[in-house]
Amino acid sequence: MARSRPKSRRTAKSATVLKERIAELERERELLNSIANNAPSLLCLIDPDGRTRPYATNKAFERTLGYEPHETGGALFWDRYVPDGERAGARDCILSAVRSHAMCEHEGRWMQRDGTAIEVAWSCTPLPKIASGPVYLITGTDITERKRHEAEVRRSRARIVAAADDARRRLERNLHDGAQQRLIALLLQLRGAQRGSLDATVVVESAVEERA
Repeated sequence: MARSRPKSRRTAKSATVLKERIAELERERELLNSIANNAPSLLCLIDPDGRTRPYATNKAFERTLGYEPHETGGALFWDRYVPDGERAGARDCILSAVRSHAMCEHEGRWMQRDGTAIEVAWSCTPLPKIASGPVYLITGTDITERKRHEAEVRRSRARIVAAADDARRRLERNLHDGAQQRLIALLLQLRGAQRGSLDATVVVESAVEERA
């Protein structure tokens, strides 16, 4: 019996080390979950076929798109979260990341639960393989306000250009009308000179001085 004690102690020590390691891994998992859940980016894990994993979205994703945590998994990402007309581009980006094992970036619209579209700049990135298989991270940033601001800036610039063009046309028209008026006045004065009521030399010299 005395010989079995060292082995028992080693077994107990190994069990203690294992428990400590498990506890450490659990703390790391909780930390990573906390970081992901509190990140402002929209985060989502998908399988190689593009299907969203159950309970694999963060709070920003759920809050922005209007889903509960248990509702986000199970569907193809581009079918549920991308509006019709842009699904092919989203699908191509995801499948490109799957085939190339490299990050793919894309910009387009995502669809909220109520059908409202938002503008999102997003990427699909391969992650290290886990026990349940390959997994890919979709990371998105809501750029709806930025796009709206950019559109307003473009409209504002267009209004400024249109106003400048209108002012230029008015100026050209006014200059043209003014030149015509001066020419008519000169012709009338010359006609008066021909009739003897005005000195033609004086009329011409006056016109030259006004032109100068």
